[in-house]
Amino acid sequence: MVLPLLPAVAGGAVMAWNGIVNAFNGASGRTMQKNLEGQRLAHQKELQEKQKVAQLQNEYMRTMSQIKLQQNNQAFQRDLQRNNQEFQAEIEYQRLTAQAKLQQNNQAFQRDLESQRFAHQKELQEKQISAQFDLETYRQEFQAKIVEYQCQ
Repeated sequence: MVLPLLPAVAGGAVMAWNGIVNAFNGASGRTMQKNLEGQRLAHQKELQEKQKVAQLQNEYMRTMSQIKLQQNNQAFQRDLQRNNQEFQAEIEYQRLTAQAKLQQNNQAFQRDLESQRFAHQKELQEKQISAQFDLETYRQEFQAKIVEYQCQ
């Protein structure tokens, strides 16, 4: 608090009073400067503490983010591996299913082919028997014609 100076009314007493007031104001100013300096240092210390807290919070958040990222990556890798195994199992199932179907089709084709071969062989045998019969009939007719010709 600054004290006002008295107007220059009564010479020496006023000058003494003004000297005391000036000394008080000077001391008060130094105290005020010290108080301001103390406040400034306290404010600076508070800012430094807040900055340290903010840095620690940032470091904590960065560390937690890295941990979470690593956990997510591990979970992703597990999911990816599980999905890959399921995919491989599905591919193997499809391959085995296709192979079984192919084998069934091949067996059906082989049966059909064998059936057709048997039918052709039977038809060929029937034609061969028929041809032999026709040949025998022709031979007998020819023999009969020879005998008839010789008898004439």
